[in-house]
Amino acid sequence: MKFRLELFATLVICLCLITACQTSPTAAPASAPAAAPTAQVAPATSPASTEVATQTPLPLIATIEDYNPQSLCDHPYLPLRSETKWTLSTIDVVMTMEVISLAANETEAVAQLTRKYDFGEQYDEAWRCTADGIYGYDITSYSSSNGLMQPVGLISHSGYYLPQASLLVPGYEWDEKTITLNQGYTLTTDLHYTVLSMNPVSVTNQQLPGLQVQVTGQLTAVDQTGKQSERDVDYEREFALGVGLVREDQLVLRKITTTK
Repeated sequence: MKFRLELFATLVICLCLITACQTSPTAAPASAPAAAPTAQVAPATSPASTEVATQTPLPLIATIEDYNPQSLCDHPYLPLRSETKWTLSTIDVVMTMEVISLAANETEAVAQLTRKYDFGEQYDEAWRCTADGIYGYDITSYSSSNGLMQPVGLISHSGYYLPQASLLVPGYEWDEKTITLNQGYTLTTDLHYTVLSMNPVSVTNQQLPGLQVQVTGQLTAVDQTGKQSERDVDYEREFALGVGLVREDQLVLRKITTTK
C-alpha cells in the first residue's frame, strides 16, 4: 500500500488507515491515494533548507513580539490571512493551501481554507483560533479526483495544533486529539507535540527565525464492523516566523504568496 504525505500529516495517515481497512480500494492514479488521499513518496534525503519562489523578499521579523497579527488566526508561526497561499511539494506531489475567507470577533476567529493536490483532490477546512492558539482544523468536506464530494463529520476535538507563540520554547509539550467520521470510518488522531529547537530556517535564500516541533502519537481507524487499524506517528514540523509551515516530513515549502 502506498501513502502520500500531506501538509496536515495527521489527516493523511488517518486516511491511509482507511485504505488499509478496505478490501476493495477505489481505483486511483498511481500517484494518487485510493479512496482517501494516500500514496507513498520514495524515501529521500530531507532538504537542508526550504526553497521558496516569491516576487519580493519576505519581511524579516526578529521576535514574536515584533509580529503584528491581524486576527486571532494570524499566528506568528502560521499566519492565516485572507488570500495567503502556500505551495508545498515532495518529489512527486504538489499541494496548495489557500486562505479563502476569515471571520473574527474579539474572542475567536475562523479561517476557511482549501487544500488542493495536483492529482485532483481537495479539502475544505475550518481553522479555529483563540488567544490561546490555533485549536483545530476541522475538515468539512472532501472532493475526490472524479468530482465526488463527501462531508467529513467532527465528533470531538481537544488540544491545539499550535498554542500561543509565547509558549513555544524548546522543551514545551502539548497534546491534541481529534475524532472524526469519514466515509463510514471513525478516525482517532491522538498526537503529542514537543518543541525541539528554535533554529533559523532558510526561506527564499533568507535566514528567518524558525521553530522545530516533533510530532508523535497514534492514529486509529475503526470501520462499521468494528475492525480496527492503527498506525504510529513520528515526524518533524518546521515553521518560519511570519511565514508559516515550511517543512513537514518530506513536504517542503516551494512557493508562497502573502497578503499585507
